[in-house]
Amino acid sequence: MSDPQELNQRYQSVLEIFEKEGAVIEAVYLTGGRLRLRATAVSEASRTRIWNALRFVEPVYPNVDPEISVRRGEQTYIVRPGDDLSTISQHFFGDVNHRSQIAMANSSVDPDRILVGQRLRIPSV
Repeated sequence: MSDPQELNQRYQSVLEIFEKEGAVIEAVYLTGGRLRLRATAVSEASRTRIWNALRFVEPVYPNVDPEISVRRGEQTYIVRPGDDLSTISQHFFGDVNHRSQIAMANSSVDPDRILVGQRLRIPSV
């Protein structure tokens, strides 16, 4: 079963966990009956959420071996519907307490009026 489309169909719920978190999947392959994934998460908080979500699919997919690194340094984030600085802070840092650092890194942006599609700098903390 090395056909990429077949892998995507069989393990779609696993791949969706990474996609939801904005992780970059660098490699996906099947070897020895185990799905191997190499990915980079946007933050430690995101990596933790990925691991926690994978524990719920473990009974269904016990042969998934992810290798998840964390992206370092400043990043860019594109605002999605429903976002505010608190949700973005929660996503990248695991709590809402870093919203002021995001606001300071984006001094030309009104922190109370971020817009869908707007690019924000996310500082490394």
